[in-house]
Amino acid sequence: MPGGLVPAEELERLSSWPVEVARSDLAAYFSFSLADLRWLRSHRGAGERIGLAVQLGAVRFLGFVPVALADTPPEVAGHVGKQIGVAPATFRRYARDTDGRTRRRHIAAVIDHAGWRACGKREWGSLGRWLTERALEHDTPTILFGQALDQLRAERVVRPGLDRLMRAVSTARVNGRKEIRRRFRPELTPERCEQLDGLLVTDPELGIARLVWLGDGATSASSDAAKAEVAKLAYLEDLGADRLDLSAIPPERLRQLATVARRSTPRGLRQMDPERRHPILLAALAAAHTEIVDETVRVFDMMLSSTDGNARDEVAKRQLDALHANLDRLALLDDILDVVLDPDLDNTEVGGAVRGLGAQRLANAVRSPQERPPRDGGHLELMEARFSHVRSFAPQILGALTFAASVAPSGILGAVQLLQRMNVEGRRHVPDDAPLDFISSRWRPYLDAARDAGNENLFKHYWELCVLLALQGGLRSGEIWVKGSRRYANPASYLIAPEVWEREGTELLKLTGKPATFAERLAEIEVEMAGYLDELEALLADPDGPVWLDDAGELHLRPLAAEVIDPAVVVERDGVLARLPIVPLTELLIETDGEIHWSRHLTHAGGGSPRHPPIEHQRNLYAAILAQACNFGSTRMAELTGISADTIDWTTQWYLREGTLRAANTDVVNAHYRHPIAQLLGDGTLSSSDGLRLPTRGKSLTGRALSRYFVHEGLTSYTHISDQHSTFGTQIIVSTERDATFTLDEILGNTTELPLLEHTTDSHGQTLTTFGMFDLVDKRLSPRIAKLTEKQLYRPRPASHYKQWPHAGPLLRHHAQIDVIDAQWNDLLRIGASLKQGYVSAALLISRLQAGSRQHPLSKAMLEYGKLLRTLHALRWFTDEAFRRRIGRQLNRGEALNDLRRFIFFANRGTIRYSGHEDQTTQAHCHTLVVNLCILSTTGYLKDAIDAQRADGHAVSDEAIANLSPGQFETINPYGTLTFDITVVLKRPRRPPAAPNTH
Repeated sequence: MPGGLVPAEELERLSSWPVEVARSDLAAYFSFSLADLRWLRSHRGAGERIGLAVQLGAVRFLGFVPVALADTPPEVAGHVGKQIGVAPATFRRYARDTDGRTRRRHIAAVIDHAGWRACGKREWGSLGRWLTERALEHDTPTILFGQALDQLRAERVVRPGLDRLMRAVSTARVNGRKEIRRRFRPELTPERCEQLDGLLVTDPELGIARLVWLGDGATSASSDAAKAEVAKLAYLEDLGADRLDLSAIPPERLRQLATVARRSTPRGLRQMDPERRHPILLAALAAAHTEIVDETVRVFDMMLSSTDGNARDEVAKRQLDALHANLDRLALLDDILDVVLDPDLDNTEVGGAVRGLGAQRLANAVRSPQERPPRDGGHLELMEARFSHVRSFAPQILGALTFAASVAPSGILGAVQLLQRMNVEGRRHVPDDAPLDFISSRWRPYLDAARDAGNENLFKHYWELCVLLALQGGLRSGEIWVKGSRRYANPASYLIAPEVWEREGTELLKLTGKPATFAERLAEIEVEMAGYLDELEALLADPDGPVWLDDAGELHLRPLAAEVIDPAVVVERDGVLARLPIVPLTELLIETDGEIHWSRHLTHAGGGSPRHPPIEHQRNLYAAILAQACNFGSTRMAELTGISADTIDWTTQWYLREGTLRAANTDVVNAHYRHPIAQLLGDGTLSSSDGLRLPTRGKSLTGRALSRYFVHEGLTSYTHISDQHSTFGTQIIVSTERDATFTLDEILGNTTELPLLEHTTDSHGQTLTTFGMFDLVDKRLSPRIAKLTEKQLYRPRPASHYKQWPHAGPLLRHHAQIDVIDAQWNDLLRIGASLKQGYVSAALLISRLQAGSRQHPLSKAMLEYGKLLRTLHALRWFTDEAFRRRIGRQLNRGEALNDLRRFIFFANRGTIRYSGHEDQTTQAHCHTLVVNLCILSTTGYLKDAIDAQRADGHAVSDEAIANLSPGQFETINPYGTLTFDITVVLKRPRRPPAAPNTH
């Protein structure tokens, strides 16, 4: 029997009844249909009927019937007994007295009636083949074991013995490894294997192994960083990493193998068996090439943006200086306008009157052509002044990348390819036939003036800058893409292929919840709009109503009055809060893990087993998580706990990663969602998102200077929370990027049981494009938009169509171009289905649409559609006070939860010390996991306090419970305890100085 695949405590949990069955599970699995009740009544004896009923529910709930029927939770027997009219005590006698033969006969009858199948030879073979396919994707035994259980339930096959199932997992892993090696074999030639082993040897010039060098990402956007990334690309291409064909290997398995390489030391990899080592290194080579291509483009974008931004800042400064210098000229203009517009002067007298203002004054106001700023305020000229800096990185990056265009013909691509050839050939002048059509009209005068003056060198500078800026815009919009990239790949790969959409569009359309034609969707929008206009018309007719029109016809909305809570409810709420105990953070982790076993998802990245015994391993996991979540770091956590820093680092490296932490967090959110107290806080359909700004130490590609939030630089931890206070999504984003780009990602990626339907944010979390995207995936965006009454409202029909609403109709002053939407409706639906199917992240697609030309038909259609949807939202906002309050309460939950986040993330002044995005993301997910554990724990203690209050005769109403918040931090102790060993300290000598730092 294979040992160690699944922890013993997990096997014990899976073999028996849970300690408690949630009310929702009782309703879902132990509530019987009329057919079930008729079948149960066909059996004799009350004991037999209730025994069969409990076992029928057990098969549906657990996928098997536990051997120890006597351990059935009492709430199960009670719930079942009420339905069939049998006392629970009768079931206890059945569980105690029924012999094994009768039990087996009853189980067979239950399985047959439930429509399930016993795990026979055919089912066993099918499961083995299915497991082998999954083992090709990943090699983690606990994940395979959990997937096997899920597959058995999905196929309605009764679960076999766990020992037998573990043997099947072991067999599948062996078969999967053999198949993976076979698929890798064509690429693993003797020469390639020798090259791969060379990655693990310390390079004398670098001082580190090449594999480590490849994994060291850029931490700043600089010329040195760009050259380093280009050097890595050249090295990888010499090894043929850009020509590897690993399409036969499942992408998930490639990611897992690359993760093992990234987390292993060169020495550890050298000690591996070659048959395991070489596939790992090959996957790492392919992943490194893609990642470095993306990083190179990102460095190029950031450096060019920095140069562009500096030029723009200088233009703004020049304009401000010019404004101060032109005060006399502006005063003269005022005087001239007074003369020109004087009705008492005829045309013949105006000239004389203007000259009468003073010849010298008029002469002083005249500027020479050199003093007159160009249309762009001198922007391109200032960029040219920094041309040497641009040349320090641009040629190397252009030479390292291969570009293509998503539209043909592309003037930008032609210009980029010409520039690449000029760099290779060392040409000093731009050919006469070089593409110019992509250059904007505000910059063409620079080039014309340089060429007219015969200054070919200056012309080249201007032309090259225009090419690079156009390339930057093309990369952002997707017009230009990079071969070998993931983030800057061909936009066509982001969406369902047109031929697939043509063939399967009818089925895929069901994912979007939208009709096939825009005419049908427009009819739905107009019905909803008419309803809101009816309500708004009635409100505007009341002069004392919440909305009113001023004399200019402008709309105004009265602010909401503060909510008044019944004093009796406040007393009830405070009575509950007073009974909450102070819980140390360490105990909180242990208690929640004991209840829902969330740590079982924290598996070894390479599929290995823990180094330490189970209890010690759990302790190490908790310490590693808190080191990240509280921002202690491993060294400080080692001092606090006595666990070595090396152990904490190793545990962090191999067990804490985004995938495992997301799975653990999903378990916590699901457990909280099912909690009866959480059900009173919200139904899980409403969510919100907000960013927590965190300062960073040192250089990082994600760090940005933002004086409003940071002394130096920082980043944003962007989180999504439900109306039950749980956090179901976490991302690390650049603080200068608009939150709206990332609002939809975590909602589409939600794997929890939360039935999310509606989402709210503040103004920064919405754009017209975001409104459209939400609707296309059948979700509703309901943001709180600042100065919403001043926003433009759009109508799909002519103004005359809205005359039936004399007050509200005129507010729809602007016309949405519904013909544009109609023409692109099929592609809009394809976008929605692609998002739902996971072809592309919403953030990437939104950034492409927003960076592209607003005249592009698809971008324009999305904007026009967003205009209609934002108008619907605005009308709902104006007419529905309850809706405004609901949104306000949800956003307040987010703010309160940010307070808890800051309270937990207190060490080292809350400063992020990691420079790499992957490490920052891991820390953010640890932080979210601990915050959610605090929410779950506090919710549990709230229930205990409520039960205690009621047991003592104090009323606690549902309204009082709804006013409780599990997001409070007053009852959590994250600091631990301090020990004062006075006698020991006074007896020992002073501590010696630490060893010198040799690093």
